[in-house]
Order: sequence, then C-alpha cells, then structure tokens
Amino acid sequence: MTALNTGMTTLTHNDWRAAGQDLFGSDLMSWRFACPACGDVANGHDFAAALSENPRTRLDGSVVQALDLLGSWCVGRAIGGTEPTRGCDRTAYGLFRGPVRVTLPDGRPPMFSFRFADTAQAAR
Repeated sequence: MTALNTGMTTLTHNDWRAAGQDLFGSDLMSWRFACPACGDVANGHDFAAALSENPRTRLDGSVVQALDLLGSWCVGRAIGGTEPTRGCDRTAYGLFRGPVRVTLPDGRPPMFSFRFADTAQAAR
C-alpha cells in the first residue's frame, strides 16, 4: 500500500481487512487509526469509552457502537462538546473523504477510512 500525504489510497475491502489484521490482529477493537486532521490515534476501546460518556443513537433508535465509528470518525467527535479533551470533529466521509477509499464487493458504494495508525505516521 502506498501512503502519501497528498493523495487517496484505494484498497479492496479484503486488502484493507488483511492490512488491519497484519498490523493489529483479529480483534477489531484493537485496530488503531490516525485522524488526518489532528493526528489523534484511537482504537475501538477509545470509542467505547467515549460512547459510554456520550451515547448516540441512529434515526431508527438503535444504539451506535464503537465499531460503527472506528476508522471513520476522529475520537473527538465521539467525545463531543465544544472543546473535546482530545481529537477533533473530522470524519472520513462527507466533503473531505478518506484518505483511504475502500472498494466494497457486489457493486456497493465505497467506504472511506482514516489510515491505520502505523501507516499514517509513516506518511507524515
């Protein structure tokens, strides 16, 4: 995988999952992602802690889980408030996407992700 500060990296879903498992193992809660805006590095346990303090629900009333946000939100957004104790409010989707585009099987639209922490730090 080529990680450049200035560009989008595109991976298949299988390659993205394999890269995460190579770096962090099979426990998704241990996967670490780096926010491209503020540099904060967070894993699933960080998001679980933030959501326990600031629970969120979807429009259908279901509860948002840590793995729903991991890799696509900076932990500061989950912490919430006007001045989060860490992080910022960046997401991997919306106006500023990525910097990783993950192509999904079966013609589904791609998902966007932050870089894995180790590769993000190497790209700076």
